[in-house]
Amino acid sequence: MMRVLMVTREREGDMRYGLGKSLAPVLQALAAQGVPYRYLTQADAGVQGLAQLRRWHARVAPWLQKLLRGTDAASLLWGLLERWNMGRLAARVARADGFTHVHCHDPFIAQGFFLATLFRRGAMRWGVSEHGFGSYTQAMHEDGARLGGHAMRLLRTVERRVLARAHWVIAPTRGGLLQLARDLGLPGVQPHWFAVPHALSRPSVLPERAAVRAALGWQADDWVVLAVGRLTALKRFDVLLEAFARLCDERARLVILGEGDDAPLRRQAEALGVAARVTFSVTDDVWPYYAAADVYVSTSATESFGLANLEAVAAGLPVLAAAAGSVPEVLGAAAQLLPTETQSLRAALPQALAALRNDGLHARSLRVQAAAHAGAMLCAEEIAARLRGIYAAGETAPVAGTGKAPAPRLPLPLFAQPAPLALPPAGSTVLVLAPHADDETFGCGGTIARLVDAGVRVVVAIVTDGARGDPENYCGGDVVRVRREEALAAARILGVQETVFLDFPDGEVQADDALQAALLALLEELRPAWVFAPDENDAHRDHVAVALAAQRACGQWAAQGNALRGFAYEIWSPIAADAFVALPAEALGRKQTAMRVYKLPLRYVDYVASMEALVRYRALSSGQTAVEMFREWVVVK
Repeated sequence: MMRVLMVTREREGDMRYGLGKSLAPVLQALAAQGVPYRYLTQADAGVQGLAQLRRWHARVAPWLQKLLRGTDAASLLWGLLERWNMGRLAARVARADGFTHVHCHDPFIAQGFFLATLFRRGAMRWGVSEHGFGSYTQAMHEDGARLGGHAMRLLRTVERRVLARAHWVIAPTRGGLLQLARDLGLPGVQPHWFAVPHALSRPSVLPERAAVRAALGWQADDWVVLAVGRLTALKRFDVLLEAFARLCDERARLVILGEGDDAPLRRQAEALGVAARVTFSVTDDVWPYYAAADVYVSTSATESFGLANLEAVAAGLPVLAAAAGSVPEVLGAAAQLLPTETQSLRAALPQALAALRNDGLHARSLRVQAAAHAGAMLCAEEIAARLRGIYAAGETAPVAGTGKAPAPRLPLPLFAQPAPLALPPAGSTVLVLAPHADDETFGCGGTIARLVDAGVRVVVAIVTDGARGDPENYCGGDVVRVRREEALAAARILGVQETVFLDFPDGEVQADDALQAALLALLEELRPAWVFAPDENDAHRDHVAVALAAQRACGQWAAQGNALRGFAYEIWSPIAADAFVALPAEALGRKQTAMRVYKLPLRYVDYVASMEALVRYRALSSGQTAVEMFREWVVVK
């Protein structure tokens, strides 16, 4: 008989607005379908266990901070200790109470469970739900536990290995699974990964609008803007407050429901002169607020699903939402989507609010779209049935959407010895795509120098703006300018005369139509003979996105009858190389000098030493002193 143990690290506030709220109807449906369950949370950890964690944290955090530069080691360590402890507790409960399936709602809880049951797991199956948009490591970083490069790489490696061992991996959207693969440097969604949405539990009849307004003290002609979510920086309620203040409407009210420290937002409301019309509150029942409000707004910078957004749609509210993460997939045409980037959102949100305030027809149109979308939502019983199927299938679960069993995992293939790469003739054009300034130098700086010396025109395109390249704020907020100047200086050393800056948001690059179109425009303008880009298996989310978009754009370009060769270079992950370019002393020296120009990234990681070690190590099998390795693409038309 199937018995399921659900494990989270939730606290009371999380259970009110977050995961616990979405799981409750599914757990009830599982029970109704004959599957006993237990829901394990921080409340089960006990006072004594938490006290022991605090003692460990106090001893280890100062030592860890010295090792992990650029990382908020105290926050990271506490988060990991909490999760590992919940995994340990889950192992003990599962053995004692005879649970057959353990569902960990966090990969690091799953790691703790796996280690605690390494030799005593028996017939238990276990899996993971990923509740960030993509990698949970990235979500931890964005949610305040700042991670430096060393910590980010280490935790992503751990997360990748945990998910490989799990019997199932679940995310609430298909887009979340795709981003997870990109974040972890995987070629795509794996056979044991599934998209299962959150369940929406809504009342059969909404509370009466006028009665709720009277109970809350709202006037009949008040125009009420509602927002729901934890009071964290990621929710960007400061942007919402600014937009609300610009309405200059004395009958407008803003209500923000969420757990957290509201003092900074209250001070901002005071400074904007709207404190009297802004309310912060906490409630166990948000549906009366949905029934009584006039518009719902989500300004979240990232969203793995957005249950509150979906509730607002189900309540028939006009919804304005930043198109972050999975929001477009979850809401579809049921909401007016706004820009994700903060400055663009600041410009668009006041206009969108004013349009809804002044255009009743627009508001009614959004309500109609919301009602149509709500009718197509899956119920808790359907979602529970999906989970039962995934639990029962285990390692033989069919590939999502195909009904076919996954292929067995094969060992890595053996690759032929890389061969010297003959450079293109003088007068040719080569395009080098770098996700970030310095990637071009690290990955193929020596090759660039040799190409220039051979009379080849080299154009370097820096894809991102570099805005996230200074987490310690050494530049005083001027990081974009500094990164651009360093890139131009490095290009001059390598001999490059043309550098293009595409200015896609650092850390948020997607292999989407916009990036593919930008790269295709470069191909049409430059008509290169060769293109260099990162490898699609590299262990950096931006590198993977640029690699995939580059291959698609090159495939489209080649399909039009244009001759083109594409090569992947290596940065964070070694590649299965089939070609190399030897670096004589002069080319290697220019590569080293160009890398040293990047003084800002060198404050975080000794890229020069890593780069030198890589080119010399890769030369061992080639009979050279230093080489850069490449893999030629197989362009898919």
